[in-house]
Amino acid sequence: MANHADNEWEFKGERYVCKPGQFITSLERIAEKSGKGISIQNVRTALKRFEKYEFLTNKSTSQNRLITICNWGVYQVGKNELNKGANKRLTNDPHTANNQLTTNKNDKNNKNENKSIYDFDSFWNDYDKKVDKKKVEHIWNKISESNKGKIKKHIPLYKMSQPNKQYRKNPQTYLNNESWNDEIFDSDNDKLNKNNVYDC
Repeated sequence: MANHADNEWEFKGERYVCKPGQFITSLERIAEKSGKGISIQNVRTALKRFEKYEFLTNKSTSQNRLITICNWGVYQVGKNELNKGANKRLTNDPHTANNQLTTNKNDKNNKNENKSIYDFDSFWNDYDKKVDKKKVEHIWNKISESNKGKIKKHIPLYKMSQPNKQYRKNPQTYLNNESWNDEIFDSDNDKLNKNNVYDC
């Protein structure tokens, strides 16, 4: 729902330019996009929690609301950024010989190691329970890039469900148990749905 580029909307009866990471919507629209069984009260509660944990800001009127996702740009680094360089090289010289396009498998692996979607230091800072760093980093280096992406999305939800880090799993346990695949419940024992959270 969030804009990826500047986009004009009406907000508070005036023309407003939404920046990347912002969108104008309503509680009804969010509930509708979130799927079956999600009420307006569920949406209102989730928005309040996201504001409390500084994931977003929420300015409302009687007709609509402006939602700004905090640190939106951080969440957008991924496939597009990794592919920009390759696409630029291909479009600059479309008649490049085929042998220049093929790469040595070892070279490709080395480049991928350096361009992780979610690196260890980011995980370490995001998880924010600093225990056994060397052991955790050793485990981290064995995790696939797709699972690192899942971890990146899971951590904010896990931290929201367990805001007191003394009760969070140690990072080594979190990684060894593949806890990013676990269901998450908030303090009211309501299941937080990963898909619905990120559609908002």
